[in-house]
Amino acid sequence: MVVLLHPRPRRASHPARTNGKGRDCGSGFPERGIVPCAEAQCSCPVRERRVVQAMTQASGGDVLIVEDDPALREVYGEVLAGEGFGIRLAANGHEALALLTAEPELPCAILLDLRMPGMNGWELADRLRDTVRWQRLPIVVIAAHYLVADEAERIGAASWLQKPVTLDRLVAAVRGACAQLGGAV
Repeated sequence: MVVLLHPRPRRASHPARTNGKGRDCGSGFPERGIVPCAEAQCSCPVRERRVVQAMTQASGGDVLIVEDDPALREVYGEVLAGEGFGIRLAANGHEALALLTAEPELPCAILLDLRMPGMNGWELADRLRDTVRWQRLPIVVIAAHYLVADEAERIGAASWLQKPVTLDRLVAAVRGACAQLGGAV
């Protein structure tokens, strides 16, 4: 899936903002707009560090982002962290279940892609609904196909977003889902 990104103009690279191969890894993402492109797929320790810091410094509820596309996972995480959410990242349903099992605190919402390798979003949603501890967790489905609303309703999602998604809609959907559980930021 290709989603549009209009990066801000970059300044000259600073050594701390490169991935060791001379490639600039400074934030080229817009404050608000549409997310991401192939350029975001470079392995950039600076971005990873910001997401990890956001995971530990959040003032609001945590959001579990379950998305197999690493660029989208990173952008969603950075945007939501910038809005005060704590971030947990999983590339598929198996990783999401491992995080939910290991952490004593539950997230206030799950941002869930449906089509992923391994355990997909439909399977994860079924597992969540079959486990008493996780039954009430609000799910925000995010998917590229046009039947996303029908699929979201089928799995009992709090809301849904069709890719490409604006960052404002992403934040609003997650805030709404967290408010359902009483963990709004």
